[in-house]
Amino acid sequence: MSKIYEGKKNTAGKVEVTVNGKPLRMRSHPENVSAAAFSWGNCSPGARNLAYSLLLDAMSEDSAALVCDSLLTSVVSKLDSNRWRLNEEDLIDISNSVCAAGSAAQQRWTSIGAPLRDVPTIPMFPKIIRDPNYHLRGEVKFY
Repeated sequence: MSKIYEGKKNTAGKVEVTVNGKPLRMRSHPENVSAAAFSWGNCSPGARNLAYSLLLDAMSEDSAALVCDSLLTSVVSKLDSNRWRLNEEDLIDISNSVCAAGSAAQQRWTSIGAPLRDVPTIPMFPKIIRDPNYHLRGEVKFY
């Protein structure tokens, strides 16, 4: 079963982030100078901690560090301000997309006019990047 991540703000403005209904462990991004509480809908240290914590829960620490800022700017900063939902596949899709783009950008150099040896292929942007709040629109059911 895939992990489901949810965030919501209660009426007092307190945020709650869960994974499969249990609180997500907050992990501070190594470059943040303070342990800022989770936030989203912006690029604050708290939003960066959220991106990092989500990735650490879904994959390895190396992958989380590599993909964190891409997740922050392309998804976490655009999440609905009151509630959101992601799943583990969303995070893996973002990681795969970022890594494929990085690999394609590192193709060996060839002189101008030389025939192409390798044609880089970069997968289409994952749906979660194109629409970070698509889960809230009822397009995906988690049963």
